[in-house]
Amino acid sequence: MYIQALGLTGTMYTTTATNVDKYRPLAYDESAPFDERAEGNAKNSFFGGHPSVTATSMFFAAKVVSDYYPDRKGLHWAMYGGVAVTTYANAYLRVQAGKHFATHVAVGSLIGALSDILVPQLHK
Repeated sequence: MYIQALGLTGTMYTTTATNVDKYRPLAYDESAPFDERAEGNAKNSFFGGHPSVTATSMFFAAKVVSDYYPDRKGLHWAMYGGVAVTTYANAYLRVQAGKHFATHVAVGSLIGALSDILVPQLHK
């Protein structure tokens, strides 16, 4: 199931990154090196791949633990809280590095969270 969730997220990322030309913030930054601004990778910003993979991995673990231990509500809160903090930290650092706009990492995080919550739910 984990491979399916990662495969779903990866397929959606690859499809959108190759078909949607959204430039990274660093492409507009005059102080960034020209080589970095002009490379082909500078225009596949939508959606954020790193936050989506982080969300997929972390939310999958939280979902599986929640399903195996349905009576441990405190554990659920701790798991999902840790997942949210980790995903947010990844997204924040990607925005600060000039690799993505905030909306791009938000969409990536949402897609990652949805794919890994839905895959185990469909197998239930």
